[in-house]
Amino acid sequence: MSDLTYPATRASGLPHITATQTKPAGKVAVFWCGLLLLSLSYELPLYEVTSYDRLNPRLFDVVLVLAAVFSGWRLRIKDAFVGSWLAVTVSFVLVGGLSFLFLLPAEYRYFSLFYAIKYIEIMLFLLIISGFDWSREQIVTLLKCFVAGVAFAGAWGILQKLGILPTERYLPSGELINVSQGAILSTYGPTYFHAGIMGAMGATAALALRMENRLSWLWFVPLFTLSVFLAVFAGSRAGLALFLFAACLVLFRRSLYVVLGVFVVSLVLLLPGVIDYLMGESITVQRIMDTEHANSVEGRISLGTLGQLVRLIDYHGAGIFLHGGGFYAVPMPDLTGLVRYRVGYGIHNIHLFPLEQAGILGFLACMSFWVVALSKAWRARRGSLGASGLSLLAGIAVIGWAGQIFFLGFGTENMLAAQLGVIYLMITAGQLASNDAGRHGRQPGLPAASPLMPPPHPAATEVQEKESETPTSRDEESPLSRFLAR
Repeated sequence: MSDLTYPATRASGLPHITATQTKPAGKVAVFWCGLLLLSLSYELPLYEVTSYDRLNPRLFDVVLVLAAVFSGWRLRIKDAFVGSWLAVTVSFVLVGGLSFLFLLPAEYRYFSLFYAIKYIEIMLFLLIISGFDWSREQIVTLLKCFVAGVAFAGAWGILQKLGILPTERYLPSGELINVSQGAILSTYGPTYFHAGIMGAMGATAALALRMENRLSWLWFVPLFTLSVFLAVFAGSRAGLALFLFAACLVLFRRSLYVVLGVFVVSLVLLLPGVIDYLMGESITVQRIMDTEHANSVEGRISLGTLGQLVRLIDYHGAGIFLHGGGFYAVPMPDLTGLVRYRVGYGIHNIHLFPLEQAGILGFLACMSFWVVALSKAWRARRGSLGASGLSLLAGIAVIGWAGQIFFLGFGTENMLAAQLGVIYLMITAGQLASNDAGRHGRQPGLPAASPLMPPPHPAATEVQEKESETPTSRDEESPLSRFLAR
């Protein structure tokens, strides 16, 4: 019964043809990469070693070094997603070195060098994550680690909201860091959009795991709720928009979840006082209602961002296209004409930001990354996890036109590493689901009745039918689901 090698194959003298399957990574790899994903949810300095916040080590920095030494990863850059981001990293590091050597005055040039090193660190993280042959089960385990970390941050944020934990952030010198009033920072950096984006990603990952029956309802409800809390209350409009964008695309894969999601949201909003509470307590909702200030989303979507770019071109001349304005310390005149060095951030548009920071080389590298990554995600959209990777990536690309939710912005924490690593794992899970579906069907390139592939034995057919009854194949229920699976 266990021997399903057919007599015709044995007698032919040809080797038995089976679907090749790479050996999954071991427990050591899962441990270190899971720890890396967990460490992304605690971005507070471990030890304050200087008077400047950026040089204080984070948990992620420590775990990354240990994982690089002990996890057993292999250097492989054949993956298009990883290779295209390597091109971004190389272009940014080159321009960062150029800014350090020639473009910036002495008091600002070290920022360029520091941020260039941060991009090398992010690249190392992505190389470690992609340096193993993951199975779908292992990717599920890693994503559960990520969701658990975001939920931990969400619980921390609730304690801040209740006044149990402090929300103020101080430099080692005792200077208070300027933080938007009412923002929930949780365990992340001193910028509210960090917590908001992480909450959106954690909630989307939890939803996808639940839809693939990889997370029980008992665990899903608290993990999802704590993650959504960050997306709603952190203060980031981009974080809330990303969650709604990604969750809607994932939900529409299954009609039952669409109905359930609409019912739950409607029920919550219809409860007396819910809308009033959100408008009074959520800085995110308040910022959505208030679009009159200078940095509003309306201004960024319209000609406001392009106006910023025009002022940069007028000030820097052709150099802005050749090498950028100065990597992560771009001087730019404000509306009064006063020139200011913007350390750590730039134009609030993730597609124009590379042009400002690294010139045409960085811009073309980033455009190539988006084309390659979105194409790869589209091909790997099978299953809820693959669809989640596509939804998050597409959401970032769209929402990023009006927000600094990608790249390193306003701080040196590792939100960018989290986005790249989690989306890579989701896309990889989608690829594996597509490969599994292909193996369960007829092998492409061979006729139905070939001597090399005889008609399936009844026992083999029964085994394949049982193996194909996975959560991935059961979620093809809605019209949009059938469209995405084409």
